[in-house]
Amino acid sequence: MGEVVAVGPGRPLESGKPHPVDVKVGDRIVFAAFSGSAIEVEGETYLEVPEDEVLALSAE
Repeated sequence: MGEVVAVGPGRPLESGKPHPVDVKVGDRIVFAAFSGSAIEVEGETYLEVPEDEVLALSAE
């Protein structure tokens, strides 16, 4: 489980327009143990999780 701290524009559709993203900054999400990729930004480690690897939004 983690908290969304940033959201990209969404993956491009065939038309070239971005697909709307279903999560927003501040949402708590559930994802599988080996989802995403760890990235480091200014000494902080974050997990970059593609939208298709988000299993659920959490109520907590």
